[in-house]
Amino acid sequence: MLARLWKDIQESWELYAAIGLSVFFFFLGLFGFPNGMIASLTLVVLGILAGSLRRQRGIENKIGKALQAMSQDIHGLVTNQMFDEQEQAYQFLCDWIDKYGAKKAVLFQYSCNTSMSVVRALMRKEAQATVYIQHEDTATKIGSAFQADRIISRVRSLKGDLGRRFSTPDNLKLYKYRSPASVSAIKIDDRVLCMGWYLYEHQAHPHHPDFKNDTTEISAHDVAAIVVFAGTSEYNKLLKTFQALEENFQQHAEEVQF
Repeated sequence: MLARLWKDIQESWELYAAIGLSVFFFFLGLFGFPNGMIASLTLVVLGILAGSLRRQRGIENKIGKALQAMSQDIHGLVTNQMFDEQEQAYQFLCDWIDKYGAKKAVLFQYSCNTSMSVVRALMRKEAQATVYIQHEDTATKIGSAFQADRIISRVRSLKGDLGRRFSTPDNLKLYKYRSPASVSAIKIDDRVLCMGWYLYEHQAHPHHPDFKNDTTEISAHDVAAIVVFAGTSEYNKLLKTFQALEENFQQHAEEVQF
């Protein structure tokens, strides 16, 4: 009890000093001490109290700012977000990984070109990443030799693009699936899930001069995406779709050695 009182006195010494001086001045007045002198000393006590209140208010302001920052962090951690483009969602994930870390991630991608920034962020944190990408044969059959070329080039340059981040190759596993891609997704630990879609559009006039025979344009980087967090109903609902695809890929996707 005495230790608690001493600690309280140390933390609020101005208040205890003001109380002690007030009692002291009271007795001085009883014994005929000049009123003018007591008034001056009373002003000193009031000054001490003002300083104490200011210090206390400063502490409260600091606590308030800390609580506000914490509230913003928590709000950002659990608030689901929609993005106009998947590239924006992936940048959000990179920032989130840099701030909160990651241990394990699973990615469903087409060529993985757009999501390479996320893969780099995961490797910086030495997370275990499993990446599923479209098989180039499927892209060719659908009518996009351009995408088939992007897939082949991505696998060929993956190790070089990661550089020193690839110092632990066991952290990254790459697989190819042959069923046509429909959903792009990134799940980090059991905390956050990003999902988007692939658009297949007929093209009468191919956009890429080196692939004049292409008939299908496949895109996702400029398509809307959603980021949802564990503990929300949206996460639980989308997780079922993610798990169904993951189970299928685990059974049928082909591992890629690189």
